[in-house]
Amino acid sequence: MKKIKPRRLFFALWPDDNTRQAITTTFKRLSADLSNGHIIQPANLHLTLHFIGNTSETKMHCLARQAEKVRVNKFTVTLNHYGYFKKPEIIWMGLKQKPPSLEELYRKLAREFAECDYHPDNRDYSPHISLIRKIARPDKLDEFEPIKWQIKEFVLVESLTKNNPIEYSMIQQYPLF
Repeated sequence: MKKIKPRRLFFALWPDDNTRQAITTTFKRLSADLSNGHIIQPANLHLTLHFIGNTSETKMHCLARQAEKVRVNKFTVTLNHYGYFKKPEIIWMGLKQKPPSLEELYRKLAREFAECDYHPDNRDYSPHISLIRKIARPDKLDEFEPIKWQIKEFVLVESLTKNNPIEYSMIQQYPLF
């Protein structure tokens, strides 16, 4: 019998083209030396809501069904600062303040996903967009003009590894109201 390979999944906010362009343009202006890092391709930019990880087809379908039950109004996030995660060596763009609707979306998804035996990380939810990996901490991260991002949906995404560069494939979109 053929073994079915698990799928590596996450739920995320996916930038529209204008927001993606604004993020990319702003990041290109960063004065830090980025020559030794691995820049995330613009097509892969996203803000993770819940990282599911390697998942069976059955569990994926359960999560997708549960996500359809989540009702949250459309909202806006403001990307307004850079940060750095030391251990994975990542420069990211994030929000100084989480809007209540983002926190509500995160919590409602976690509650629904419990039906599928998914339990979120115990750490505080720290929404961010990874921009560059495997980079030593720069001396200074520039300030930038805030980027307003209208959130109209969230998505289910599969992470695919093909000859090293990671590609993301959107499986399903879920509208906000």
